[in-house]
Amino acid sequence: MPCKSDKLLLLDLDETLIHAVTTPLGVAVDFQFDLFHIYKRPGLDQFLINISQHFTLGVWS
Repeated sequence: MPCKSDKLLLLDLDETLIHAVTTPLGVAVDFQFDLFHIYKRPGLDQFLINISQHFTLGVWS
């Protein structure tokens, strides 16, 4: 495995990593927070696993 970079990669949370709505979309909700139904973007888990091997991650909202 290549060495992990000392660079920080900032990722935008809302509408990039997740989609949050107050009315359910009719598909399984990944989780709910307060009044919001939260849907993870397709492939998000694997993307975060893969990219975290190369960069320090930060999430911005």
